[in-house]
Amino acid sequence: MKNTMFLAAAFALLLPIGAYGQNLSATVPFGFTANRVQLPAGEYSLKTDIVWTRGIIQIQNAATGRSTFIGSASRSYTRGETQPRLVFRAANGKWALAEVWTDQVGYRMRLPNPPEGAKIQMATVFLHRAAKGD
Repeated sequence: MKNTMFLAAAFALLLPIGAYGQNLSATVPFGFTANRVQLPAGEYSLKTDIVWTRGIIQIQNAATGRSTFIGSASRSYTRGETQPRLVFRAANGKWALAEVWTDQVGYRMRLPNPPEGAKIQMATVFLHRAAKGD
């Protein structure tokens, strides 16, 4: 009985954490890597802080339905709201998702160090709120 009550209380405490997430979407104009998964250019939906953990992001291609889960290496909190966005880094033309920013939280991904002498580029793609039901 005590175990059942403990599990019910623990589950109740975790529910608000899962509900904290946001559904966002963006059009990414180039192919990129996220969590070692190669994804094509296209429309993507993102769900942040899913399930019972924070710092886990799901990114899904709208056309193919292919998705991957990304665990952030670190999070930053802003004072006030910021424009939700994706930040990409390219080394020698190979794009990788480097950061995801929601209204108040930034998630940084762990990326490998670029090769010495690599041409580094950065790009920002702004996110918008997904329609209800997405």
